[in-house]
Amino acid sequence: MDDTTSGNNDNNDFDRVVTRVVRWVEGRLRDGQAANPNWDSNIESWSAQDPDGDHEAPPILLGELMTRLTDPTYGGFPPGAFGLRKPGNLSQGISSGQVIRFEWEASSNVYYYEFELSLDPQFIQPPVHKSDEIAHLLDLPANTLEPKKQYFWRVIAKNSKGKAAGTGNPFSFVTNS
Repeated sequence: MDDTTSGNNDNNDFDRVVTRVVRWVEGRLRDGQAANPNWDSNIESWSAQDPDGDHEAPPILLGELMTRLTDPTYGGFPPGAFGLRKPGNLSQGISSGQVIRFEWEASSNVYYYEFELSLDPQFIQPPVHKSDEIAHLLDLPANTLEPKKQYFWRVIAKNSKGKAAGTGNPFSFVTNS
């Protein structure tokens, strides 16, 4: 086995351990418990029990964990899958003179959502509206859209390191007169 393959296995092992630790912390927070791990100040490491409780995850050195999470070449966990909700795909008769609420499912590991609204289904032309959102909804002001036009919208979830996850095909809708 060459060094490259060994390094990839080390990264995969580390990612599996971090995923396990994140699940453990999220579980503790869901249960109303403190997220503090069992610290051992002598070796600056900690371990977490598996969700099934039958054995402990390998110890993680604090310095290694911080290096991986703050290293710009380490992309962190990508955002999870999510879908678009409203307005529904191929909706008709959306009023261009009223506030339009766009909604999508929440994604995991998300830092912000990039929302785009366009007349171009490929999103090559400049967008009608583009914004970064923290919540998984957006209220587009009244009279932003033109009547009798087909619009396309999409959302891209991004983590704190810029890794992105999209929703697949954009949704479209048509405004009324």
